Amino acid sequence: MTIAAPELVEAESEVFAELAAIEAEVDRLVERYAQVAPIVREELAARRKVLKSRASSPEIKQELQIVEDHIAKLDRELQSQLVTVEVFWSAVRFGGLGLLVGWGLKTWLG
Repeated sequence: MTIAAPELVEAESEVFAELAAIEAEVDRLVERYAQVAPIVREELAARRKVLKSRASSPEIKQELQIVEDHIAKLDRELQSQLVTVEVFWSAVRFGGLGLLVGWGLKTWLG
């Protein structure tokens, strides 16, 4: 079965459009991570400073631990999203484009 040139061009343009959308999403996630990470670090440093300056009560320590756990959880979730998008991007890049090149060569060589 051979794919006609217009169908190949259309399929290729769809793949490139989806790749551009994925790339934009990755860029958005990376940008958001770059915005959030310094703020979280500053907030955590400020909380530690406040904790050290006050008398160390068990309630404050417990609250600080909860906040630190929540921040760590958010960080892991964001990194997980970035890794998932990168894995998908690699699969599409190496798998999808390979198929398109193969189909194109098959069509071209007859």
